[in-house]
Amino acid sequence: MLTIYTNNTISVGTTITGYYVVQEQHGTKVRAWHNNGYPLPRDFGQEIAMPRQRYTLSSVSGKAEFERDFLEIWNSKNI
Repeated sequence: MLTIYTNNTISVGTTITGYYVVQEQHGTKVRAWHNNGYPLPRDFGQEIAMPRQRYTLSSVSGKAEFERDFLEIWNSKNI
């Protein structure tokens, strides 16, 4: 299960990913943040390249697409 908090940070289950999502003019971006001083649990670099340029996170279907794509990337790399 993926959670996007009001400060745009992302958690997967109970794991704080160390990434946040933001809507910009040129699309939806997922970037690393300071993670409260803790190392990233999975390091995908400063920005994660998502399969789609833009996700409509305000809609149920758009958030479901984002969640599916993010989880696919998140689960693709072994710890």
